[in-house]
Amino acid sequence: MKIILAKSAGFCMGVRRAMNMLLERMQKDDGTVYTYGDIIHNPQVVDILAERGVISRNDPAEMAEGTTVTIRSHGISPAERAKLEERGLDILDATCPHVHRIHVIAKRRAGEGYDIIVVGDREHSEVTGILGAAGGRGHVVTSVEDFDALPGFEKVCLVAQTTQNMESYRLITEAVRKKYPDAQVYETICGSTGQRQKEVREFAERVDALVVVGGHNSANTTRLAEISREVGTPTFHIETEDELDAEAIVKFRTVGVTAGASTPNWLIRQVLDKLVELDLERRGLIYRILRRAGRFLIASNLYLAAGAAVFTWCISHLQRIPEISWQSLVVSFCYIFAIHSTNTYYKQREEDLYQLGARRSRRKVWRVVNTLSWIAGLTLIAVGATLPSWLAFAVLLVAIALGLAYGFAIVPRSIGKILGGRKLKDIPASKDVFCALGWGTVIALFPVLAGGHGAIPATWVAFSVVVLVVFVRSTLMAVKDVQRDRAVGKETIPVILGLDKTKAILVMLTVFLAALLGGTTFAGILPPLGWWMLAVPAYMLLYLALYHWRVTEAEYTCEGVVDGAFLLTGVLSAAYLLAR
Repeated sequence: MKIILAKSAGFCMGVRRAMNMLLERMQKDDGTVYTYGDIIHNPQVVDILAERGVISRNDPAEMAEGTTVTIRSHGISPAERAKLEERGLDILDATCPHVHRIHVIAKRRAGEGYDIIVVGDREHSEVTGILGAAGGRGHVVTSVEDFDALPGFEKVCLVAQTTQNMESYRLITEAVRKKYPDAQVYETICGSTGQRQKEVREFAERVDALVVVGGHNSANTTRLAEISREVGTPTFHIETEDELDAEAIVKFRTVGVTAGASTPNWLIRQVLDKLVELDLERRGLIYRILRRAGRFLIASNLYLAAGAAVFTWCISHLQRIPEISWQSLVVSFCYIFAIHSTNTYYKQREEDLYQLGARRSRRKVWRVVNTLSWIAGLTLIAVGATLPSWLAFAVLLVAIALGLAYGFAIVPRSIGKILGGRKLKDIPASKDVFCALGWGTVIALFPVLAGGHGAIPATWVAFSVVVLVVFVRSTLMAVKDVQRDRAVGKETIPVILGLDKTKAILVMLTVFLAALLGGTTFAGILPPLGWWMLAVPAYMLLYLALYHWRVTEAEYTCEGVVDGAFLLTGVLSAAYLLAR
């Protein structure tokens, strides 16, 4: 089964803006934060926000005076806003700018004596807000027949709910212009909505079945499903991967996946992973064994740890270390495996706390991984104790201590309140920085100390190379999880800087890595292996592009491709040694 992800699936600008505004206010306010109705039409997101203390209410009387209330992206009527103000609430207006524009049009034209015809869903909160802005001169229609049933008006203004079906609006527009040639007609369907609808129509024509991910109470998601069905494509509108009809979906050879404007990326990825699992059931035994083995290696961090050992071998050659000890390779494997597995455990606890629905395929291996991580940790200490260099063992113990302490409270609660956190992980953007420095220490510095060698210029260049490669890798993983991290309150680099700036920085760092390798090799600081290593930043630019184009959106695909950079360093080193 071929699985294709639509280009525009996921949060639109208005939803992303509303979520960002709410989450930023939550970080600033210690008190209760309310939302006037659900902030967006996605039950899973609303549930996560509720776990963090956000209270959804539809009645201002149920909100404590002086607290913050966030107006949902769909907007509210002037009368509703007045009630919030009378209650003495601090209003955070997260109304989508496109919706606000309709309110301005409706209010102005109604004041000029126009009757406002609103094409939309009568019970939808966005339509309720538009009608309120029209001041009693609004009329809701959903079809040409509804319009024909309206009484005659002297002056007419036509607008549409931002998530309406473009084809339906076109037909109603034709009917309005025919009856009222001087009617004021506005194109108010969101450009993102229009693009998604156009895309899903074309998309549905080239797949055998289409999965639409999003809340059943989401108007724009429901519209996408309706368009797909109009094309004649079997369509499955689901909120989570648990709702997939496995028996029905596996009958199709090509399955498309799209999502509504209020669907977070993590839900989309979970659906993609589930479809991959279902596809495995149709394959031959050998293929299933190989794919599941690969998924286990990635999910368990064994693939990453093996890449770390290979990377250590390459970096040691880059430093001209004459004899690469087996202890260095074992230490790098065990350290990376144990530390990353520990972080996976913390991530699992957060997913349980915020009900993020961690993938079952990963949950199955976590018990095994936890056991193996303890074995790796003990092996790490035992191998380190055999080293002739006490300095190397001391550096290793410090690296282990810092890695394990990352998720533990290391300062008293009273001091933690002053500092804004009690753990190293509470430091904004700390994960990616600490991860890169830890890798650099174990992979570049430890082999030098373990062999009793002194640091040379090549050592610090090699350390910088490791830090850059790992930082780009770690930050890209944070880009992938940015919506989930924002929801649970993590301050990662993409959360702080935004996706566009973060992606630009990753590209610039990768280009700098290429310049560093080329410049230091040309200067003779690095051996000719440095020229071969230029393939690594080229590969990194490739995987950054593939992620940007959403080719590697699925969880295991993304990690498998990205972490392949570490294995590539081993191939390059082997080729270099053979070519000498």
